Amino acid sequence: MTNSPSAHEAILDGEIERDPLEESVEAEGTEEKIVAIAGTPHPLDDFIDFEVYRVNNTVVSRPRTVIFQNTSQNLFQREDISYQGFEWALRFSWVNRLDTDHTYTRQVQEGLTIREGEETERQFGVSASFRGLGINAGGVRKNFSERETSRLETIAKNVNVPANTTVYFYQKQYNFTTTAWWGQNVPGWQEFNYFSIGTNGTSGTRRITRTAATSIFAEEYTSLPHRLSGSTTITAQGVPNRSDDPPVRRQFMNSTREAQDWLRARGVTGTG
Repeated sequence: MTNSPSAHEAILDGEIERDPLEESVEAEGTEEKIVAIAGTPHPLDDFIDFEVYRVNNTVVSRPRTVIFQNTSQNLFQREDISYQGFEWALRFSWVNRLDTDHTYTRQVQEGLTIREGEETERQFGVSASFRGLGINAGGVRKNFSERETSRLETIAKNVNVPANTTVYFYQKQYNFTTTAWWGQNVPGWQEFNYFSIGTNGTSGTRRITRTAATSIFAEEYTSLPHRLSGSTTITAQGVPNRSDDPPVRRQFMNSTREAQDWLRARGVTGTG
């Protein structure tokens, strides 16, 4: 064979199994290594019947951050973090046609990444609210680690491929949507002094929001002898509205000048 294998081809006994993965899951220039050491796969016993487990857009956290505060007013940012479910992302696959086990070493990434809404993350730092996040879904509690809620980090994983078997190596990927919005408390105003900020307009105002879609590449893996497929729906435990949510909404032009200036500097105006 004259052509060199790509970074996503596993070779055992001269056979190549092509792996349909995106380049982003590996460090560029990764080299493959086959080590003749018997090992044990890392199975995860729960939820491995389907490839995708959906959740019906359940808000699992509602953090609040004070942007600025003084004696006359404050501006705060609220973030509604909605859990969309998780999927088993196929990272690699191997075919071992030898009569001995092998351990295969490859690069994976763990941590948090913004799938959509990079400008929202850049201007408002919504990913910071994932630190310490925990969710309850399908009767299972998941508390995310510091690594899982930090920037993506590339690490090496060793996966055992038993003799005369095929192994599919999966990583658990949790998916979320974060909706950010803003409100104020202006004690000196006699009416409607605690409010969320909405769009300008005479036909009614809607809350101004910015969104970001986030995924967490978890420290959870499973090795299976078959490919996963299909999807199902599970139930997640949501959180209620905060007791300190503003009872009314004011148009952007009726918020304070300081709040308008802060929001305009980040691309938010009365048009939404």
